[in-house]
Amino acid sequence: MSCNFKARDLTPDGRHDAYDLARCFGIGWDAGIRGPWCIEHFHTDLGELYREMRLLRDPLRAWVAARK
Repeated sequence: MSCNFKARDLTPDGRHDAYDLARCFGIGWDAGIRGPWCIEHFHTDLGELYREMRLLRDPLRAWVAARK
């Protein structure tokens, strides 16, 4: 089973104001999902896309590590 994060507009520090990604992760984890954790995100500027993907990836890694 996998979980898919649809992260749209991010703030400069990587927050997603539309919904709480950490809470979404917790709900999935508590439901027994252990990955893969997929991130859907888009940006018209490739460099900014990579930066924002890191802003999404790094907390996800931390959330998984904290739950193990």
